[in-house]
Amino acid sequence: VGQSAMMLLVVAIACLVTCCYGEFTVPEATLEFLNPRGLRISVPDTDPDVTLVAFHINVNQEFQGVEAGQWAADVLKRRGGRWTYNFPQVKVKKGDTIHYWVYAIRNGLGYQNLDRSYQVTEDNPHSSPGPTTTQKPPPQPPPLPTPTEPPGPLPVDWRNCKLSQTSVRDKAPPCVGRGVFNATFRTIGDLSQWQHEIHIGGEQPEDDFTVFTKGSEVISVLNGQLRISPIPLEQKYSTNFVTSGTLSLEECTAINLDLCSARAISYLILPPVISARITTKKSFSFLYGTVEIKAKLPKGDWIVPEIWLQPKDGAYGIDSGRIVLGLSRGNNQLTVEGKHIGNKLLEAGILLNSSHGPTFQRTQQNSWADDFHVFKLHWTPHVLEFSVDDQQIGRIAPETDLNPTLGGEKLAPFDREFYISLGVHVGGMRDFPDSAISGDKQKPWKNTSPKARLRFWETKGQWFPSWTSDSVLLVEYVKVTAL
Repeated sequence: VGQSAMMLLVVAIACLVTCCYGEFTVPEATLEFLNPRGLRISVPDTDPDVTLVAFHINVNQEFQGVEAGQWAADVLKRRGGRWTYNFPQVKVKKGDTIHYWVYAIRNGLGYQNLDRSYQVTEDNPHSSPGPTTTQKPPPQPPPLPTPTEPPGPLPVDWRNCKLSQTSVRDKAPPCVGRGVFNATFRTIGDLSQWQHEIHIGGEQPEDDFTVFTKGSEVISVLNGQLRISPIPLEQKYSTNFVTSGTLSLEECTAINLDLCSARAISYLILPPVISARITTKKSFSFLYGTVEIKAKLPKGDWIVPEIWLQPKDGAYGIDSGRIVLGLSRGNNQLTVEGKHIGNKLLEAGILLNSSHGPTFQRTQQNSWADDFHVFKLHWTPHVLEFSVDDQQIGRIAPETDLNPTLGGEKLAPFDREFYISLGVHVGGMRDFPDSAISGDKQKPWKNTSPKARLRFWETKGQWFPSWTSDSVLLVEYVKVTAL
């Protein structure tokens, strides 16, 4: 033990309470109290086929089955002949009981050593001058061999864990069927695992008319739902701000500083709409899995919801792609050459570089924005399956490379980690063909025109009356489950 830590306790428990499979048994753990606080827990490296060891600890609280506990950690590398982890936050005193269990993965299967505990008998365990070997705790009966249910939408028997094809950034490989991400929206604090995008639109064709911020006027949590609702920029600032103002965004997240501030000059006006976009880019990204998002889409002319998966690292550059789980344009009456493309049409599919890849559509009599729907993606190394309310609407399973120029797997660029992105944008240069007609009015801007923002803003009197209390994206939950 280093100078910063003093071994005070070695627990060598003879009573064996393990979950084993075949000939492998999870070794007993050694506990060491650290000075001035902290707990080191380790097990010996007894088998070269073990690829992960996880430690789960409670103080003065028994585990209810297999659960994460107050402190938990996955260890991916053995060091010095042991699997070791330091929990610096743990501080105990005489009379406390440490409850713990150990989990190991060997050859793709999970094994456990359950219901371990130790009662602290030293007066000051974190400052005793030397190591002490303690007596063994009393034996405990083994738990009944019933399946348990860790967090996630599907029950998982951890005693026979099989590793999933799903991978999660900076996490150990999950078991098949285990939930790897679960987001609900009960309070504004639930947004802590999401990151706000704060920048002026224009980097992507679809967001050229939109400024993204984290203001409460455009993003909030109410009644168990995330709410994202666009408003005119001048509703936040002042009259004529779009055509003559200077906008500077504090906490701007854009790499391109040109998207952090702008000044309206002549026909180069500011983006006339303010909205919100949140992502898990810094907190959660994954490769392969099943994604479910329950949401109610927004109504209102030229409003577009964003229910996306975006590439984490952009490994393929502009060809890194995007996955769209559900898109329905907010216009009530919107046609292109007589075909309805408004809010009675739902689209899902993929984006490849600057153009749409395979896109699937489903039309219904009522607006897709009338009710909540569950948008689902099943993503494997070989297929992308899109569904809504458990009804499949499309499937991408290429027999040859989706993009042969990338040099990746058959499904490339969708063979890399992606993160979740939720938001709303308005207008822009991608989602509305120039020949679109809303009601009896021609779309007011051309996608290639430098005056597109201005033409859109000049017709505010046509589109803004359609924006109501239903012009909001509502999200109840987001779940990702390992394959």
